[in-house]
Amino acid sequence: MADNFDPQAAATIMFSRMLLNEAPAIVITEGNNDAEFLQAAIEIRRPHLANFIRFYDFGSVPGGASVALSTVKSLAAAGVNNRVIVLLDNDTAAREAFRSLRGVSLPSHYVIDHYPEIELAMSYPSTGPTGPHTGNVNGLASSVEIYLGADVLTDAATTNLRPVVWRTHIPALNAYQGEVANKGAVHKAFRAKVIAARRDPTLVATQDWSGLDAILNRLMDLLRTCGVPEPARR
Repeated sequence: MADNFDPQAAATIMFSRMLLNEAPAIVITEGNNDAEFLQAAIEIRRPHLANFIRFYDFGSVPGGASVALSTVKSLAAAGVNNRVIVLLDNDTAAREAFRSLRGVSLPSHYVIDHYPEIELAMSYPSTGPTGPHTGNVNGLASSVEIYLGADVLTDAATTNLRPVVWRTHIPALNAYQGEVANKGAVHKAFRAKVIAARRDPTLVATQDWSGLDAILNRLMDLLRTCGVPEPARR
């Protein structure tokens, strides 16, 4: 690789071409909180890409994997020609909802994927009917909260990670669906983290962005590899 190669400049050129030839990519998440948090992560961690991605706004409609998948099917039926990326949680509920797409054909420039597995979730505390446990929650309870950083997930009062609480058993997958305890407090802590990072960018190096970086890396890979829309018929 040439010594003067600038990956940021290369990415900017690539996404600029995408913007000129088509329109910004549409990213559909499971709800407005996910969209808000990923938008903030892009602005802080990948600011050169902020103008090339649009997150779908659900307005006042409750989110969820089923809503996200219904939305992408509606966009496909309407002939929306943007690149469309659906990023679902990496949990049991999203995996079950994904089963509803069996037999559904989507355009080649529509891609559906889950948040990636991350190291933090491989050994994460949880609690449920059988009591406390530490184990791998990837694929079972990795909603966006798990990716907001250990600094945000740590309960200041106990200095422990806020545990995943196991809730509903989904027979079709023979697995439980879980979510992080006190998500409201996690969201509040993350928003404070974002405000601090915007006020003083030097703080970013001391914060934990590894989970969101993993999502953004997955998103960039999907945008690079998803099919190019066919030209509109006249």
